Amino acid sequence: MKIAIAQISTRPGDIEGALDAVARMSEKAAADGVELLVFPFACVSGAAVLDPGEQEGFMLDLASGLARTLERIACPTILPVVFDFEGMVVNE
Repeated sequence: MKIAIAQISTRPGDIEGALDAVARMSEKAAADGVELLVFPFACVSGAAVLDPGEQEGFMLDLASGLARTLERIACPTILPVVFDFEGMVVNE
């Protein structure tokens, strides 16, 4: 099995830009014969958990962005995210 570790540069809060980079990287990896592509911790969501008032909008943006990006993912991919669930930080 050919496994690749992706390295992308993202900006905090730019979910769409980060997910576009993920999709492009998966297309390149698939063309190179990669069978599993692994992204670094929190490259899309950022490592910091938002305040509860901002969390719902962030989760909706993240979920809808991920749903759109799934159509473009060209190979099996692990994409860790960080979010808050009922007051507990979920790290992947």
